[in-house]
Amino acid sequence: MSLTNQAIYVFHSMDFDSQPDPLRKLISLISHKLSLVNSTDFISEPDLEFFMLLIRELFSLTPQPELISLVPDLEAEPELEPEINLEPKIISLITQLISQPISLSLKISLIPQIITMVSKMDFDSQPETELMSLTTQAVLLFKSMDLDSQPDPLRKLISLISQEIPYVKSISVSKREHDPELLHFAERISLDSDFMSLVGETETLSLDSDFMSLVSEISSLEPEPELISLIYQIFSLVISMNSKWEKLIVLCPQTQVKLEKGTFRVIEEVSWSSNDKWKCLPLNWNELCLSGEDVSHIRCQTCNGENHGEYEKAPVVIKHTLHPKHSLELALLNGDTTRECYCCDKDLEEVFYYCSACDYAMNIACVEKPRVLSLEQPKWHEHTLAQFPRKTSLTCNICALTHSSCPFYICPPCDFVVHQKCISLPRVIRISRHFHRIYFTNSFDQGVRCCGVCRRKIDNDYGGYSCNKDGCSYAAHSKCATQSNVWDGKELEGEPEEDIK
Repeated sequence: MSLTNQAIYVFHSMDFDSQPDPLRKLISLISHKLSLVNSTDFISEPDLEFFMLLIRELFSLTPQPELISLVPDLEAEPELEPEINLEPKIISLITQLISQPISLSLKISLIPQIITMVSKMDFDSQPETELMSLTTQAVLLFKSMDLDSQPDPLRKLISLISQEIPYVKSISVSKREHDPELLHFAERISLDSDFMSLVGETETLSLDSDFMSLVSEISSLEPEPELISLIYQIFSLVISMNSKWEKLIVLCPQTQVKLEKGTFRVIEEVSWSSNDKWKCLPLNWNELCLSGEDVSHIRCQTCNGENHGEYEKAPVVIKHTLHPKHSLELALLNGDTTRECYCCDKDLEEVFYYCSACDYAMNIACVEKPRVLSLEQPKWHEHTLAQFPRKTSLTCNICALTHSSCPFYICPPCDFVVHQKCISLPRVIRISRHFHRIYFTNSFDQGVRCCGVCRRKIDNDYGGYSCNKDGCSYAAHSKCATQSNVWDGKELEGEPEEDIK
């Protein structure tokens, strides 16, 4: 507490403008984040990377600022008792390391944390599990291995990572006495050791830019180094322990399609880059949320599912009742441009089911949903509506359009037809093109009317929106009035009407 009080006193009394640039930037960044503590913007990945960069700059300053010089003293205080069970922490850090959401820089920063934690742990106090057994083997091997006999990429990678490990740079006397092997290893791979002269080029290596190239070289070594084999077993075990990953469905599309002028064109079969097991880890998965907010499906960019036999795989070819004439194949979208799914208002995902003969496409989520054969929609029609499976041109009574980009529901006795998408249209709305509310009507009285949005003629026999104010003849097509650039998305049926003359 004495050291903490000194640090607080120095912080409050120091002349901010006279401090080194990295320290001023760091204090400014922290102050900004504290001001946003209740905001969703509280912390973001770019700030974390910038934060770590500033920390590194600060500890390399000469002379060292007084505030920063107190940090090593704080670190030198007596260590706490070793934790009884480090397994949950190890699982958490490894899960972050092999997952997607954070950047490569932040992933790499996790490696020194993991190494430091497991190298200091009391093996006797840890639970006897498969994960801790593998971790113990890896740590003991790491400490005892003959570094000079290791393949060049592995030696370089260890050197590169060691620069980020605090205990490699400074090991306490007590640690020296209790773990001479670790001290010897740390001295050999520290920046001042003879090891750096063996691989002197690593002095210019960047942790971010060179890490992946070294990992790639190591993963292709034959035979595989024992340490690397143990690490892969640990990663695989952590993946199998994660309930979220365990339930995922793997997508293995066989063809690629590209959207050109509103139509998909099959361009080639899907190929994969390699069968490298290291590149098949979760950080190389395309994660898709197709069944809610959580990730439900994945596509491995490396092997396209070939190396993931332990997971359930989505069918590559299916038959669907909404498109009974032809089979639908799992397709991969090539490019950023897409279009809407046939069954819903959402855009097609990166992988979807497709019929090239009919240019028919459905999202996987729509395929997996139970088919709704009939609907009760008293809002639009007094009778039960039946789904019409054939993709054909029928004029919708609600929007007056004949497009077949979604399923139809029909009432044959009444000659009533409605697009599935039109069922969700509102009854009462306000739009930016008119002062008053406009109301849906099933048909218009005789007379010539033009849409107030697109200025084209309105077919009086079909639905649309019109103004109910006396003397106001404003009208609009259903689709024109409900465009996002015209309508604010609010349904006003049942809401008190504004007092607008």
